Amino acid sequence: ITHLNAGLGDGGGFAMLTGEVGTGKTTVAKAMLANLDESTKAGLILNPTFSSRDLLEAICDEFKISYPQDATLKQLNQVIHHYLLRNHKVGWQTLLVIDEAQHLAADVLEQLRLLTNLETDTRKLLKVLLVGQPELQRLLQTTQLRQLAQRITGRYHLLPLDEKETADYIAFRLHTAGGDQQLFHRSSSKLIAKYSHGIPRLINLICDKALNMSYHQGSVVVDKQTVQQACEEVMQFQAD
Repeated sequence: ITHLNAGLGDGGGFAMLTGEVGTGKTTVAKAMLANLDESTKAGLILNPTFSSRDLLEAICDEFKISYPQDATLKQLNQVIHHYLLRNHKVGWQTLLVIDEAQHLAADVLEQLRLLTNLETDTRKLLKVLLVGQPELQRLLQTTQLRQLAQRITGRYHLLPLDEKETADYIAFRLHTAGGDQQLFHRSSSKLIAKYSHGIPRLINLICDKALNMSYHQGSVVVDKQTVQQACEEVMQFQAD
């Protein structure tokens, strides 16, 4: 989060957060949004499959910007620019977060870049955080999006958790839920790390499965055999 905030500092216009499915990209983005101060007006767009017009309308809707129902692209750009200028005049920054940004077409990303052209001598009036799978990195390497890629001042890629991080993650989740942090033995955490490949979403599924199985067995601890079975049952439904 600190790295992303630095990338979206006063002068920056774009930052990018990437990672494989289930690594916690959306969680990180939402945590960042939750910790913004009151001087930042933020909007979050999820799962975009937009045309350029759809994108501009979605931005207006997210920031509660009024626009005519039959507005042209030019009119939509104008009302957004007016909103950004108004925020700047009263000392507010504007941040747009787009999740699953790898689904955006190249022309839509270019429209987004054009939106960020509005700036003062020191900073962009609209800051954008693009969140997506590794395909987003490859998309931004294309010639068509070279100018946008050059504007990205902060890049962060979420990696899977290693064995120790997996054990710490499980203990943290148990502590947050008010449970016993030692419920899963270290050897069980190691097994979970192996099967889940360190993907937090899969770790959650395996742990939930193991806890439910232990509960129905009447056991007060989660033994390694139960964890093994939970790993196998969860992972058989995951794509290769």
